[in-house]
Amino acid sequence: AGRLVCTGVPPPFGLGDAEIEALSVSENRLQSMAICLSKVRYLLGRGWEKVPFATAPPPMTALTAPEAAEKFFGTGRDALVGCLMQMMAPHSRSGDAAVAHAEFVSEAEAIGLEVCGSCQYDSDSDDDLSGGGGGGGGSCDDRDGRAGGADDDGNSDGDGNGVSLNGAADNGSSLDDGHHISTMQAVSDVEGSGKTGTTSTPLRERQRKQRLKPPTRSLRDGLLWLRDRLAAMEPMPGARHDIAAELIHLHAHTRRYWVNSSAPAHAGLKVDRIPVRENEVNSYGIGAEGASERVVQNVEKTYKPGTAAGSLLMWYKQELSDPAMWVSSNRKGVITLPDLSCAYSPRPEVAVTKAGPRERDAWLVHLALSPEQPWPATTGCWAGANAQRLHGSPILDAWMDAHARGWGTRFGGGREDEEDEREEVRRHGGAPQLDGEVLRWLLDFSPGGGTVGGAAGLKT
Repeated sequence: AGRLVCTGVPPPFGLGDAEIEALSVSENRLQSMAICLSKVRYLLGRGWEKVPFATAPPPMTALTAPEAAEKFFGTGRDALVGCLMQMMAPHSRSGDAAVAHAEFVSEAEAIGLEVCGSCQYDSDSDDDLSGGGGGGGGSCDDRDGRAGGADDDGNSDGDGNGVSLNGAADNGSSLDDGHHISTMQAVSDVEGSGKTGTTSTPLRERQRKQRLKPPTRSLRDGLLWLRDRLAAMEPMPGARHDIAAELIHLHAHTRRYWVNSSAPAHAGLKVDRIPVRENEVNSYGIGAEGASERVVQNVEKTYKPGTAAGSLLMWYKQELSDPAMWVSSNRKGVITLPDLSCAYSPRPEVAVTKAGPRERDAWLVHLALSPEQPWPATTGCWAGANAQRLHGSPILDAWMDAHARGWGTRFGGGREDEEDEREEVRRHGGAPQLDGEVLRWLLDFSPGGGTVGGAAGLKT
C-alpha cells in the first residue's frame, strides 16, 4: 500500500510551484536589468577610455517635422519615396507602365517640394521644429542640386550652409531659376543700373528670401496623397502596391519618430581583445582536468552604433549579440514599421509571398485584437530592413499617450477581470488601443477592387 505507482501523469501545478516560477522570473529580470545598465554605462564611457558619461546625450533622438519630412520626401539616399521609385522601376520598364511610372515620379517630386519646401528655409522666428541645416531653419531636401545642410547620413555640413554640386558654399545667393551665383560674382545691383560689383548683403538677403520657400503641405497630407495614389494602382504579383499603400497609411498616422543618436557617445566601439584560456573553454567534460592557463583565443568584441538604444529597448533580453538588429527584425509593427521593399520583388516574374487574402485577414484581426504584439510572420510579407532607420508606429503612439495618462503607473496593468480595476481603467480614458481611424481605412480598403474578406466583421 505504501508503494509509489508511476501513472505517467505529471504532478499538479500548485501554488508553491507558481511562487517558485514567479521568483525565478523576477530574479532573471533583475539580473537582465543590471547587465543592461552596466553595458550602457560601459558603452557611454567608451570602454577603457573611461569618458564621463553623465552628460552623454540620450541614445535616441526625436525627429522634428522638417527632419521627418526629409526622411520621407527628401533627396537623400535612403528617403522613403526615392526608395519606393527604385523598387517600382523594374515593374514599369516599357509601354504604358513606363509612361505612368514617369508621371507618378513627376507628381511625387512636386508633392515633395510642397512637403519639404525649398532648401534650408529659414523662418523669421526661432521654431523648435527647425533642425539640421542653416540658421534656424529646417534642412529639407534640395531639388536644385544642392545639399540642404545635411548629407545622406544626417550629418551637418559644418557651417550650416548648403553646398552646391561644384563644392562651393551656397549662402543663399542662388536665383529662382536655378542659376548658381557666387558671393563674389558680378551682378546687377538692385536698382537695375547695370553696374557690376560684389553682391550687396541686402540684395543677397532678398534673393535668398525669394528662393527659399516654406513647406505648403504637411507630411501627413503628403503621405495620404502617396497612399491614395498607390491604392489606385492595379497590384501585380511582383508589385503589391496595395501593401505599400497600407504601410504608408500607418506612417501617415504616426505622430512620433525617433532615430538612433549619431553622437560620439553612441558610435560603434571596438573593445580590447579578451584572452580566453584553455581552462575556461574546457571547464567541464572531457579535457577539463588537463586544461591549463594557456591562451587559446583572443576575442575582439565590436559594438555597433545603436547598441545602447537596442539594449535599453530589449533590457529583459541581454544575451543578444546585436540588440538593434533584433529590434528591427522582431518588433515589426510595434516599434518599427516594415520597409516598403517587402511589397516589391526584384523582378516582375517573381511573386511576392505571404500576400494573399488569408494573410491580410489574419493581419487585420491581429491589429484589432492585439496591436501591442509584434506582427507575426504568418500575417504578411514583413521582411526587409528599415532603410530610413526610423522608430515609431501608431501603436507606439497609442501606448505613449496612455502612459502619459498614467497607464501602467497609476492604473492599469492589473487583473481587468475585477470590477474595481475595470472601472479605474474606464475613468482614466481606457486601455491603450489603436486609433479607430487607422483600422477604419484598412477595413474599407479593397485591394485590387475585391472584397475585404473575413476581416469585414471587425467593423462592428
